Amino acid sequence: AGTNRYILDYLTEEVLTRQPESIQAFLVQTAILDRLCGRLCEAVLFGSSSEDARSHTTLEALQADNLFIVPLDDERRWYRYHHLFGDWLRHQLRRTDPAAIPELHRTAAEWYAENGSPEGAVGHAIDAGDPALAAGLIDRYLQDWAAVHWSLVWRWFQELPDDAIRVYPMTAVGRFNVALARGDFATSSQWIEAAEAALDAV
Repeated sequence: AGTNRYILDYLTEEVLTRQPESIQAFLVQTAILDRLCGRLCEAVLFGSSSEDARSHTTLEALQADNLFIVPLDDERRWYRYHHLFGDWLRHQLRRTDPAAIPELHRTAAEWYAENGSPEGAVGHAIDAGDPALAAGLIDRYLQDWAAVHWSLVWRWFQELPDDAIRVYPMTAVGRFNVALARGDFATSSQWIEAAEAALDAV
């Protein structure tokens, strides 16, 4: 998991410390991302994704230098870190700047939400430790009922406290639907009541 002493020594001495400080910061801060593209990295690092040339160029350079980064498409638009290297970078981030982690995830969640990827948005909101943001994003996702992947929604619900789910009408209805699908009739009625209360509060 990136904590073996010899691997840590190698990655620290032979990889990270040989990079310019700007590249070190790029690597460590973007390690929260399972997939990387220029605009997403710009948003996470600088708060804006309107210009992605800087981060896209960095990603291309990292790949050209064989720095543990793997292209995910033929256009070289999306990348990911090698799994061991990504684990180690996240270890570095937790060690050096743990307070930054929630905001990095929150920024990634907002970018994914703006770019039509509810799975990425909710996942990062959960990783940010922000159940209110996650529940609100799920509520938006459930507006298009026909497109909902219920196994994914159930996985999200398992990560959220009931109090966060109750706040949003569609999220509460979604929780009701999941309860019925799972044969949990004993608790399903409470979620209809929660949806009605959430509607009244709007």
